[in-house]
Order: sequence, then C-alpha cells, then structure tokens
Amino acid sequence: MEELEPYRLSAIRSGLEERAPGLYRDDGGRRWAAVCEHDRWAVELVPGLLNLKTPHLAALGPRLYVVADAGAWKIFGRQCKSYLAHWNIDYGLSVLSGGEGVKSLSVVEGIVRDLDKAGAGRDQVIVALGGGATLDVVGVVAQGYRRGVPWVRVPTTLIGAIDAGVGLKVGVNVGTAKNRVGGYCPSLITYVDPGLIATSRPEDIAGGFAEALKIGLVRDARIVGWLEAHAEGLRAWRGERDTPMQRVIEWSIDAMLTELQANPREADRRRLSDYGHAVGPLLERRANIRHGDGVAVDMALMWHVATERGHMSPEGRERLLDLAGRLGIPTTHPALTPELLADGLAEVVRQRGGNQHLPLPDDRGGPVQWGEDVEAGELAHAAAWLASR
Repeated sequence: MEELEPYRLSAIRSGLEERAPGLYRDDGGRRWAAVCEHDRWAVELVPGLLNLKTPHLAALGPRLYVVADAGAWKIFGRQCKSYLAHWNIDYGLSVLSGGEGVKSLSVVEGIVRDLDKAGAGRDQVIVALGGGATLDVVGVVAQGYRRGVPWVRVPTTLIGAIDAGVGLKVGVNVGTAKNRVGGYCPSLITYVDPGLIATSRPEDIAGGFAEALKIGLVRDARIVGWLEAHAEGLRAWRGERDTPMQRVIEWSIDAMLTELQANPREADRRRLSDYGHAVGPLLERRANIRHGDGVAVDMALMWHVATERGHMSPEGRERLLDLAGRLGIPTTHPALTPELLADGLAEVVRQRGGNQHLPLPDDRGGPVQWGEDVEAGELAHAAAWLASR
C-alpha cells in the first residue's frame, strides 16, 4: 500500500544511511535523525499514533511482537488490538508489570522465552510500548535476541518520550546497582504521541519535568524559562494539543539528541546528560523512588554545592528550588544519609573512569563547570540544608 512506503523500516533505514554524521531536523522540527559513525536512529512526533488512519505502526510489517507494561496495556490495549486488526497485522504480546522492577535479567529471559514460543526470527520487529523502564528492558532484549533484532519505541510517559526513548543506552539492574548490565542499542525509530503521555499519573509527568529541567539547565536555557513561565499550566495539562507541553517535549528531545549525537558511546565521559545522575541512581534503588524524583533530588544537591563553590548565585538556587516546587518535583529525601552519599560518589568514580565529572551549571549564563573533587561531606551538608528549608 502506497501510504505505508515512507514509514517502512527499510525506508527509514535507507534515509538514515544516506546521511553524513550529524543531527537533522525535518518536518518543521517534528522529526529528528541522529547519525553517528556506528549508530543511526530517528525520533518523530506523531499525534494520534493509534488512530486507525495513522500508517506508521502498520508499515512496520505484517507481524509484530508487542512488549507493553501492564499500565499502558490496560489503557491502550483495546485500541492497539483494533488498530492491528484494522491493518490485518498478526502480533505476539508480552505484558510486563511495569516500573523499575521489570529491569532485571529474569524479565529479559522471560521475554526471550515468549519470543521463542511465538516463533520469532531474526527479522522480527519488536514494538516497546510503555514507560522508560519498559523501553530499557526491551532494548536489552532487542540487542541480544538472535544477536540483534529491529525494534521501535512508543513511550507512554514523559520521561520515556524525552529521555529513555530518545537515547542509545539500554540496561537492566542487578541488586541495588542501576543499569549494571546493558549496552548501546537505539531503536531505529521512536514514535512520540503526546496523547499517550497525557494518561500518565501526575507524579510521573512531574518526573518528566525533572528530566526536562535537567537538560534545559545544561543544554538549552529556553526550556528552563519556559518551565518557569508555564509551570502551573503544564501541571494541569491533560493532552490538549498546541499547548506549552508541546514545546517542552520538542525542545527537550532536541536538546537531548544534540548532546547524544556528539558523544553517542561516551568516548568522552564528561557528559552533560549525566547531570542529576551522581547519587540519584543509588537513591532510586535504595529508597525505591521514581527515576525522575532521583534526578530532581540529585540536582538540588548540586545546586547547593554549586552555590557554595561560587558557580551559582544564591538567588539562582532559590529560583530553581521554587521552580521545582511549582512543578511538583522533590528536592530532598530522608534516605540521603552520609553513607548513601559516600557510596553514590564512589560509584560515580568507578563508572566514569576514575573521575567524578559532575556538571555544575552556572545560572548567570556562564559555561557548565565540572566538579572533580566534590566530597561526601559537601553533599551531606547540602542534604541537611535542603531538609531544613
């Protein structure tokens, strides 16, 4: 069918292979193509992705394997079934519990067994439908199953749309170690439908605001200003089109892809996108909190450290703390013990080749500074100061 041709994986792959390394913005800034030496992937905004007349998913092939988290499938399962039936697409299905708990080797093995039972081959296209954790675990499966199969991401959370769904890294947790096993395996394309995101719980959308604030502080100050100007309206958003949320999604995707395309496989371990990921990942695992909350608390710690070191003004710190409150994201947590903070710093050094590489933004327009000698005592002082506010 002619309307499917531009969206077939072969056409997407061919379009990416024709381009020299760089980040390309097409269709009025609603489609991105990131091209690197070893990796090529695309992201496209597609409102109404599951509408029967939208051909993007139908073009992926006559048989798909869908891996969805339980929350997404409960909301969108009936619509997905109607869509697939309308286009005469056969499909297999695995439904995961969702949340950070699915990022485990046992879940990877379970999906692999499901694929085998379904008779999946080397060309089986997997569609990942859900939040960031689901996208991460499916990426591990896609990278390893039969030494690699094509996959497509359809995020249903704001974090999935602007962070987990647009990058290269996939991973699963082992014990309290976050993303201990994983690799680099971007889906050939990610389809972002804001309407799917709108069904998320308010606290999950707030977690996405933390990621947007993160990339805005280190990559695109427009995002920070936009969040400040529209915080209350953003929190009230319920899927309306052509609203401030559209800009948050578009600008955040663009900023993240700009950062990742320039350093896709972390040859330079000083990564701006690691802002908010110092002690935050360990806090997530030990305190069992959402990823966005871990990012937010980590950033707040660094705002105080940056202020104490003269990289950020006290007024800038207060402005950001106020914005965090307006967006509904936390800035402290009772689990921030001296032991956790010391362990988190030690893990960062192991992960980043013997260096801390902690981004410390300057709220006055200066370049991001890199903390290489931050001590656990500084973080403990920051945690105590934040808790006493």
